[in-house]
Amino acid sequence: MSKYRLFHILIVLAFMACFIYSLVARTPQGVIVTFFAAIIGIGLMLLNTSINRHPNK
Repeated sequence: MSKYRLFHILIVLAFMACFIYSLVARTPQGVIVTFFAAIIGIGLMLLNTSINRHPNK
């Protein structure tokens, strides 16, 4: 498995854990955690994509 896919899977799993927490907790704090997890997760995915982009030939 490539390093890109491994980091992508870890980022998605971390976001899913926060999302499941927000569904189980059902509190305003759970919604806030999910919102920040989404922002951080999207940022990490974009960073992961830009770091592991293959140079065009």
